Amino acid sequence: MKKSDRIPVITILFLIVYMAFPLLQQGTEKPLYLFYNLPYGARALGMGNAFTGIADDLTAVYTNPAGIAGIQFPRISLEYRKDDMSYNHSAETLTDSTSSKEYNYGFTGNLKNLNFFSIAAPVNFWDLRWSFALSYYRYIPYGINGRFTGKLTTTANNETWTDSTWKVVDGQSGIDVLALSGAFYIFNELSFGVTLQKFFNNGDISYNVSGQQMSYIRKYSEKLDGWGLIMGMLFRLDENISLGFTYQTRFSSTLSTDITFTDLLANSDPVTTSDDSTLKIPPRFSAGVMIKPFKHMRVGFDYSIIYWSKASLSGYFDNTETLQYPVRDDFTFSQKDNVALRIGTEIDIPMKWMILYLRGGIFSEKQLFTDIANNAAKVKGFSLGLGIELAAGLHMDMGYMKQNAKWQEASYFDATNGVNTKLKNNVLCVSVSYEFGKKQTN
Repeated sequence: MKKSDRIPVITILFLIVYMAFPLLQQGTEKPLYLFYNLPYGARALGMGNAFTGIADDLTAVYTNPAGIAGIQFPRISLEYRKDDMSYNHSAETLTDSTSSKEYNYGFTGNLKNLNFFSIAAPVNFWDLRWSFALSYYRYIPYGINGRFTGKLTTTANNETWTDSTWKVVDGQSGIDVLALSGAFYIFNELSFGVTLQKFFNNGDISYNVSGQQMSYIRKYSEKLDGWGLIMGMLFRLDENISLGFTYQTRFSSTLSTDITFTDLLANSDPVTTSDDSTLKIPPRFSAGVMIKPFKHMRVGFDYSIIYWSKASLSGYFDNTETLQYPVRDDFTFSQKDNVALRIGTEIDIPMKWMILYLRGGIFSEKQLFTDIANNAAKVKGFSLGLGIELAAGLHMDMGYMKQNAKWQEASYFDATNGVNTKLKNNVLCVSVSYEFGKKQTN
């Protein structure tokens, strides 16, 4: 299909989506934007993701590439993560002399990912000690499975009836990164590292919408094809304090998109439109400090920002204006920068046959999506973690994070008023790593 022929098709798609908004309002997909900031590592997660100034495991290839300079043995790491989310508006009521109405809206869903794998080894050349790592990680996950439900109950003339609309979200795979990292010590206390990212793979997500007088499926298949660069520095003043800095550059890439629309009521054949647009991925900056107040205790403090206000999408189908990314087809708000403050701690307990690690953290993170007043929604919470050195070089880490947020969305009955909204997400992360040739440390 030629791009000039897509105008009627795209217009029809937007009209149909707009018809669904009385019960599934704009902004309903905001909780899914939470996954556009996906840190890695069960250990880091257990510390509230306050890891920029520590960065001494393989997730440093993303958190702070300079951290892998300290690798002394070949190492391999694998991670699994699961999110369970709920999102609900408070019940709304509207009563007049002839009827009463109640509106309820909510979402439940989950996301499961084998989302990080890395191998690394130290190398000596040019009179410097280097470390290199080859990694895979999921940059934007699409494998979300969930259900949005809008329900309007009306009572009038002693009769009650319900209008409901469902949006079932079914996704798989995602936009992934194959990364090559290298790091070295400039001198004994200062290391520098870079990660070159190659984006690849398709993410597929479909929205099956059903309700009164409508039933359709809208499926997106997207692929990001481009390169990115992460630079990091780690300055270890002594064994009790270190400072870390990370910067990910902004870069342009091609976003290839296929949208397939199927009208289930009309029993018509699916219609697919395709497009290649220019996407600008936002830069990211983070700074962190690690302090050891006691021999077996580490405390991390982190500040990070993802400049989502600078992410843009140009030439997306027949849109002549530059759109936001990822909030490209929700015109109710301007996306904000993701600003995070994090504090975490780790205590290691040497035992006879193993080393036990206890972790905890708290955090506050502004999101790229906003409330009714166009202020960034803020997610807060805590995390807990447990690590075990099972044998020489064999580590297992588990992390749990509780994310909570409250803000006001536009009311169903009057968009100028707000309705309380709550988001909850429970994250479980498990990772296993092995260092070849390492001896037991206790």
